[in-house]
This record gives sequence, structure tokens and C-alpha cells, in this order.
Amino acid sequence: MLGVKVPRILKTKIFEIVHIFAPRYVEGIPESETLVEDVPESPSKPTRRYKKGEERIEAIRQEATDGLSIDAIAEQEGIAISTVEHYSKQGGIRLPRKSKPSKERIEEIIRAADGGLEYIEDVASQLRLAESTVIGYLPKAGIKLKHRPKAYVGKAKSGSRITRKLEIDKLIQEGRTLAYMGEIDGTTRENIRQYLKVTGQDKEWKVYRQVAREAKKQDRQFEKQEKSQLLEGLVSILDTRVRTLAREEPFAVQMTIQYIQSLRYAKSAKYSYESLITIFERYEDAMSNGEKLSLAQLGQGFGVFPSAIGRILNRAGLEPMHGSRGRIRTSYENMEAVQRAHGLEMSGQDIAYFLDVPYNMACQGFGNGRRPRMNTYLSNFERVNLNYRLTSKIYGAHDRGFNPNKIAQLFDIDGDVVSHVLNNRSIGENYEKKIVDVLRIMLDDNTISKPYLERSKG
Repeated sequence: MLGVKVPRILKTKIFEIVHIFAPRYVEGIPESETLVEDVPESPSKPTRRYKKGEERIEAIRQEATDGLSIDAIAEQEGIAISTVEHYSKQGGIRLPRKSKPSKERIEEIIRAADGGLEYIEDVASQLRLAESTVIGYLPKAGIKLKHRPKAYVGKAKSGSRITRKLEIDKLIQEGRTLAYMGEIDGTTRENIRQYLKVTGQDKEWKVYRQVAREAKKQDRQFEKQEKSQLLEGLVSILDTRVRTLAREEPFAVQMTIQYIQSLRYAKSAKYSYESLITIFERYEDAMSNGEKLSLAQLGQGFGVFPSAIGRILNRAGLEPMHGSRGRIRTSYENMEAVQRAHGLEMSGQDIAYFLDVPYNMACQGFGNGRRPRMNTYLSNFERVNLNYRLTSKIYGAHDRGFNPNKIAQLFDIDGDVVSHVLNNRSIGENYEKKIVDVLRIMLDDNTISKPYLERSKG
């Protein structure tokens, strides 16, 4: 449209208009709202008619019958010699000799020399032959030709005289590439490099080349900036058009458009427009009827996980009908405490209890690669696993004045277990010291003296 590659974001906006809205809306855009002025079509180039394979074979067969050489056939048909050979093989055509006879070549070289050509390069160029071919025919032709002489002007570094090429010298000052200068001079980039070295312009050319690179870089940046500004204008126009059309659509279509526009690219949407519209229609109907549908009910029949439905609603600016759960963010202090606890003989449930954090948070590594051990207990008594949190709860309840029988009822455990924990508080198993030690390490507080925390549950 504009002679440049259409960027992806522009394609996205066009994609939205074409796929979301009915064609009648696009066709109904007034002339005053056309996005781009009509550009007159450039005159088309005359198309070249290519012969089909059968036609080509018959043409080659006829020309071979007329006695044309393979070179003449290739020139007549406008194809390469190898193509002529290919078609002749397909059609079983016997071709004349590939090249002219030596006698004919010799006569052509003699005529060229009699016509005033005295250099091998000129004869080879006129007859479209390689210089080595011309040199090979010269003894048979009985003539002598010489190579084009070089006019020597100036001195090289070694003292020998060299040819100064004014056109190449000018291109050197423009900072042109070796390949470009070689193409202009009809030689290779290596020859140009040697010319630069011999004439002492190699360092000078590097400076000019660097300046040319910087200028080209600035031109690219300026062109990129212009394209970016043009793109922003086009995207703004298309975006305005999308929003204008959306206001005329039902609620479900409006929410679908809002969801798609929240994505970086419209084509990155994983769900079809029909599925999205149906989800938002269910949402609208439930709101109108005073009902509350779960995320699973909103996405029923589409094979979409409830969590994905929640993200769709969030991008459209809607809340789940049963409310949304606030995200629990881990404080820096809790992260450090969890990392310290992972080095202790404590389970994830014990860590979560003492730090008052969710279990999944207590099991996160936070980059250190360690995790709490599973099935880790403080002790074992009569086939009952005593963990840190239960033992701590028993000591906390006892210090608050609860008797052993009440503690057993409170935590639904056997009375013998409660008696064992209380009897081994500071003697025997010395559970109190073990709990205090892990709490001091986990919370990084050496002032802790009780086997429980005042803020803990229980």
C-alpha cells in the first residue's frame, strides 16, 4: 500500500476489523473516513508469454530441422543453451554441434582484427568469447593481437609506476564498498583492495568508509523514525475506528474487543471469537438474572480451565461473580525465614505454622534450590508422630492454664501423648529446648525463650 513492509501491529488492527465486525460495517465507512487516499494504479508492465513445454519442444525440433546451431536456437527462443539441451532430450531431438566450427571462429576473429580491433579484450568482448579462447585461435588465424596496454601515471610505494583510476578515486572519497567499486571498474574487490594499498589510499579509504557508515546509519534511523510516526498515525486511526464500531455492538462483543485489544497481537488470542462472545454472553445473562456462575460454568463446553476464564475476565476489566482471591505476596522477611528453615529438620507444615504463611509458600525454594524435608518429626511416642507444631501447641495451652485432659480434648489426641510431652519438656527428650533452638534460627532471634510464639495458633 505504501511501498513498505506492513508491520505486525498494523496487521493486528486490520485483523481486528476484518474478523470481529461484519463486512457491512467495513463497507459502510463514509468516504470522509477513508483511512488512506486512493493511490492510482501504476501502469502494468507488458507480460511476457512463456511457451509451454510441448510448444517449446516442437519449436526446437523445427529450428533444428532448419539447420540452426544450438547457440542460434537458444538465442531464437530466448533461453539458455542448457535449457535447449533439456528440452531436446525430452523430445528426442538431435541437435547440431553446440558451437561454431573452428574455421568459422577463425574467420570471425580475422574479420574483427581487420575491422580495426587490435586488443584481445576487445575481440573477446565483441565475439562473446573468453580471452583464453581468442588467444588459442590466434596461431591458427595467423594474426597477432596484444593485450590492452596500461597507461601509467604516478608512482607506487615500491617505486614502480601505476595506473590512477580517477573514477575509482572519486568513489574512494565517497566511502564506497570494495565490491561496489569492483563492479564499477569491472574487476574484483580484491583488485580494488590491492589498488588502494599500492596507491597509498587504504587508510584514507577506511576513514571515508567509516563516515559513510555513520551517515547511512543516521539515514536508517531517520527512515525508521518516519515509518514509526506513520505507523502510530495509522494504528491510531484504526484503533479509533474499532472503538467506534464497538460502541454499536452488544455487551459481549464489546468485552471480546476489550480482551483482544489487551493482548499484544490479536492473532495471539488462544480462543475463537465465537467462544469469547459466548463466555461474555453467559456472564451478561447471569448478571441480568441475579445469578452467580462459577468460572467453570462460564467456560463449560470450550475445554478452557477456570483459571484461564479468570484471566479472560480480568483482561476485559470484569470480576469473577464469586469474587477474586487477593494474591498473597511474600515479604522479604518471610522469604529469608523460609530459606533459613529449609536447613532445619522441619516439615513444610511446621514451617508454615510458625511463620503464619501458606504451605505452598513454605515449600518454595526462592532461588536457593532447597526444599523442606517430607515426613520430618520432632519425635515418636507409641506410634504417634510428634511434630513441632503439635508439641508447641500443647506447651502453649498448658502455660495458659489448660489441664492435660482439656488439652487432649482440644487437640483430639490421646491423654498419654499429652502427659509424655509435658513430662519431657525440659528433661528426658527436652522438647522445649529443641523447639526454642529451631525458632531462634528460623526467626533469627536469640531472645526467644518459650517453645511457642505468642502470635501462633492454639
